[in-house]
Amino acid sequence: MEDLEKDNLKLLKKIYWCIDDEPIEGLCVLRNKKKDIKTYWDNILFQKDTKIKCMLHNFDKYHVDIVINGPISIKDFLMKLYLFYQSPLDPIHLKKAFRGNSEWKQEVLRDYNGDVSKIKNIDVFDGDPSVTFEGLNKIEEDYYDLLLGPL
Repeated sequence: MEDLEKDNLKLLKKIYWCIDDEPIEGLCVLRNKKKDIKTYWDNILFQKDTKIKCMLHNFDKYHVDIVINGPISIKDFLMKLYLFYQSPLDPIHLKKAFRGNSEWKQEVLRDYNGDVSKIKNIDVFDGDPSVTFEGLNKIEEDYYDLLLGPL
């Protein structure tokens, strides 16, 4: 990995961003607030194609990999994550998402008047739409865990 990519991965850990808020127009700032994050928008995060592992919040072993086509800027990377979380939940994941937790499923469905097709990835891949982006953790070459944390 190039030094620039390493520096940009470190920069990601300094970003304060609630993943349910659109990163370009919404609240997405550097935690130390010395500079505006938009100063770094065009920095290339990954030169090559990379996979990001997004865990299903209530299962340690179930996840979805998002493929990031490189080169990609920090801005485009954050937008890709945002769009993933705002996208409808793939029906393939529906059973696994709520397996063993019918109360939680009913709670989520109440938000959508019982319409399963309106459930979004954010509803099941983080467990709380007010979580913040915490950066990436390298698993192996070109494969990272997405780190999320509480507000």
